[in-house]
Amino acid sequence: MIPLRTKVGGYAVLQKAITLDSLGYSEDAKKLYRSLRGHAIQCELRDLEWVKQSGSEPPHAPDVAKTASQMSFGFKAAEFLKADQFSYGTKKSDYMKYFRGFADRNKVYVSSEEERLRDEQMNRISALIAVTVLVAPIALLGSLAAQRGVFVQ
Repeated sequence: MIPLRTKVGGYAVLQKAITLDSLGYSEDAKKLYRSLRGHAIQCELRDLEWVKQSGSEPPHAPDVAKTASQMSFGFKAAEFLKADQFSYGTKKSDYMKYFRGFADRNKVYVSSEEERLRDEQMNRISALIAVTVLVAPIALLGSLAAQRGVFVQ
């Protein structure tokens, strides 16, 4: 069993709290965060040597109490913003009305004669515009070349 007042014990409890929080056990995570807010990491000898040599905290030892306080603040902020009152769970029936029409294969849309004629007319107009866009530059270049006599030798 790892003593909780050691560095490894603090990390273990912090990771457990984060895992509980991720799994949705917020109350259990809050209790662990509260217990860790007063946690003092016991520095190991190599950590003390690192601090003496570099003058800064060791890179592999984040402050357990500080992280626990930040996570506790997240819960307080959620309560203040009333974000804890939202339900993020979804029911299949809530969104079924939006997708049922696409999935229902028993209903087949049949266009009326008026719609069919309008579609044919729009297709002819679209084809005419496409041909004009493609042929007009070629015709323009051909007429310019004919004016300058490029084709006459």
